[in-house]
Amino acid sequence: MIVSMSVVSKWKRPEPARFAPYRNGWSTKDQLKQVTEMATTTVEEAVNLGYAVIEDNIERGRSYARSRNNDQTSHETPDELLQLSAKVIQLGRDFSLAYFDLVEKTLCEVMSYASRSRPSTDDETHSKQ
Repeated sequence: MIVSMSVVSKWKRPEPARFAPYRNGWSTKDQLKQVTEMATTTVEEAVNLGYAVIEDNIERGRSYARSRNNDQTSHETPDELLQLSAKVIQLGRDFSLAYFDLVEKTLCEVMSYASRSRPSTDDETHSKQ
């Protein structure tokens, strides 16, 4: 059976609505302009918020410093500094002692585990017999 080309029609895709690619993912310049304006506004708001947070932190620091200066006299500060330094040194000593105690206990446990799980050698098996 021979089929002629006139009987069988070839399937074709419909013609596309556009013949050029969209640039930057936007079909019109108005859409691109809107998105650009929105992004610019968002970035400006984020930058302004960042500056406001920094400004607030600076003001808090200044007010705290002013309150500290009003609460204390100048002769109290060196004593406080000496006390804090002594506490830091004592904490360092305590930490180093705790660290060495931990290392000692860990090494003891590792050594005891190693001695328990050590495989027997041929000399040990012959001496037992």
